[in-house]
Amino acid sequence: PRAARPMPRRPPTPKPKARPDSPRAAKAAAPKRRTQAERRETTRRELIEATIKSFSDVGFTNTTVATIAERCSMSRGALFGHFPTLFDLTTAAVEEMFARLRHHVIDYASRTENRSPSAALPELWRIYKSPEMQILQQALAEAAVSPELAARLVPALEAHEKATLMAARAWFPEAAKNPSFDALCTALLCFFQGASLLRLVDTSGTRERELFELMTGLADLGVALAPPRGSNDAR
Repeated sequence: PRAARPMPRRPPTPKPKARPDSPRAAKAAAPKRRTQAERRETTRRELIEATIKSFSDVGFTNTTVATIAERCSMSRGALFGHFPTLFDLTTAAVEEMFARLRHHVIDYASRTENRSPSAALPELWRIYKSPEMQILQQALAEAAVSPELAARLVPALEAHEKATLMAARAWFPEAAKNPSFDALCTALLCFFQGASLLRLVDTSGTRERELFELMTGLADLGVALAPPRGSNDAR
């Protein structure tokens, strides 16, 4: 008997493309659902941003749970689900502001090519007289009479000062060999912090300009006193 011929295989039928308005197409185009941890972190960030905005609008001491919850269209109970107390939320916001301040200082130090005090100090002063720094000054003033707040803010302040000092050392590597360089940088930071408060009463800016010229002269002197390359006094 003649062998049976195998039946030819038909090519697979391609699946019809989903219409753009079909449920299947909508499901494929839908963004990936965020995890609960991601949604929770997003809400925390929104609360911190709302707190910073409240600091700017009504001040550090006048910021309340009600004002923050209203800005986020959130109930007080929902807010406390992310931050147990107003203190936890406000300190988290201040810590975030210090982190941003450190970023500004480090970013400027890394991208500028004019490495002289006359160029660096105006930029640093621009950062310190910003509205954000005014808020941080309010928080630090409150921390002076609140040991609990001070315990939370002092590490953030120390981290900021450390980052600024590291940026200054990278900016002026030769001057950083001078044993008095760190003390000079600390003095400049204290000046900027104090001068930012002086602006509240020195509306004309006269005293501010005089002090700024003095500190710029001291900074120029500190850089000029850097030991020569290869000096035995270098650290």
